[in-house]
Amino acid sequence: MARGIMGHFVRREQPYQVHVVPSEERQYGVPRKFVEYVLPLAPYYPGRVVVLGGHWTGSMGEGLLVGFHALGFRTAGSGLADLLGGLFNERLALSNAKIDLGEEQLLQVNGQPREDFVPDLFREACEGRPGDDPLLEQAIRAAR
Repeated sequence: MARGIMGHFVRREQPYQVHVVPSEERQYGVPRKFVEYVLPLAPYYPGRVVVLGGHWTGSMGEGLLVGFHALGFRTAGSGLADLLGGLFNERLALSNAKIDLGEEQLLQVNGQPREDFVPDLFREACEGRPGDDPLLEQAIRAAR
């Protein structure tokens, strides 16, 4: 989903996220690490963009914030939820119960863990009210 959104904001393919799959090294003894790219999609949006996020931003939202930053866009936000990687659905063989397990570590393209990301325009735990949101106002000024 993130690649599909970000694709409308790039003119060439660009890296936006790095994946590390520790379970493969544990299981097979061979480390796995790869860079994920976003590719251009039509229509292209040429306007100014500032991407906002905060503590309540969910997993995909966090990925979009970090991904847009990797693509060179300004970001604004407070401390994020610090979600720790990619989850996968697994079924337990004996009970057929479905569980979500963290099976990938996600990194910024600079090699730092995704959960260590700090937006360009940062305010500590900022939650505004309608008509009184300092971070939103700062982001709007940055986009002008």
